[in-house]
Amino acid sequence: MSVTGLGGYPGVFAKDPEAFRNSLRKVKALVFDWDGVFNKGEKTQAGHSGFSEPDSMGVNLLRFAFWLRDGETLPVAAIISGARNEMAELYARREHFHSVVTGIKQKDLALKALCTTYHIEPEEIAFFFDDIIDLGAAKLAGVRIFFAHPSAMATRKWVVANGLFDYMPGHQAGEGALRETCEMMLTEMGLFDQVVQYRMAFSGAYERYLQLRDSVATVM
Repeated sequence: MSVTGLGGYPGVFAKDPEAFRNSLRKVKALVFDWDGVFNKGEKTQAGHSGFSEPDSMGVNLLRFAFWLRDGETLPVAAIISGARNEMAELYARREHFHSVVTGIKQKDLALKALCTTYHIEPEEIAFFFDDIIDLGAAKLAGVRIFFAHPSAMATRKWVVANGLFDYMPGHQAGEGALRETCEMMLTEMGLFDQVVQYRMAFSGAYERYLQLRDSVATVM
């Protein structure tokens, strides 16, 4: 049964936050769909869809938090998209994600391939997704963040009924949902204050994180 408003968050938890925190402790990788997560899913005539800087900041701070938590070890960061999108690739290169997989129609297979490449287990992945094409991968992941579309009421009902999400943001994709989720996860990890203070001061820890992050060459 899903629960709304736990911990003062605007979204919906599938279970109580303590159970969510237990799942979060295992996470070593952050894997994102692109369309419908970083944006509303709308396309330009050239087939592009963008991202917002507030969401990007949230993702960066979340990666920094995992780096702090895990003894200065970077979490794997990847994008899996069903469509080719140059903006997704540009963003991943700019932010030094480990991998971008585009044009993939079976995302569960892409998720398994990432596990093999980076020596992680599916339950160690936090997966951020929004639609039916993502459900096979969501079924495998240890933490599932579902960006529900207001018009896709039957899809939302199905995802909830089949237990394929752990948190559903209260904001919509492209309107702060990703930033909301990142800040929720930072808070549930108990690292929000430390991450903000370190980033604000551009501390030695943040500089070490940034140097390591920026050494990652994105695999396309």
